[in-house]
Amino acid sequence: MKALWTVIALCAVPFFATAAPDLEAECRIQGELVQKIVDKRLEGKGKRRAERQIRRDATEEEARYDAVIAAMVDWVYLQLPEDQLGEEVGSAWDSQCLDAAKKASSG
Repeated sequence: MKALWTVIALCAVPFFATAAPDLEAECRIQGELVQKIVDKRLEGKGKRRAERQIRRDATEEEARYDAVIAAMVDWVYLQLPEDQLGEEVGSAWDSQCLDAAKKASSG
């Protein structure tokens, strides 16, 4: 769990650095990226190939997270147990990201 919070904190930096970020939109983008990585793992793609494909296919919004995509890939491939892979990982990331961002911005 500590690894997840570390990765979320790293991913929060790009939108905290901008003025008046739309936290919900930014966390949704991150959740979508994480889900795409999970999907690559479920498809049997190797870690490096998944990272290359995610970077190559990133939308303009997702490309803003290029600096932390490697950390997201590492988390999905090295930290997330296989039995926890599924369609809910991206939405769980989204929720936890939003909680962390709200706590950080209010504190």
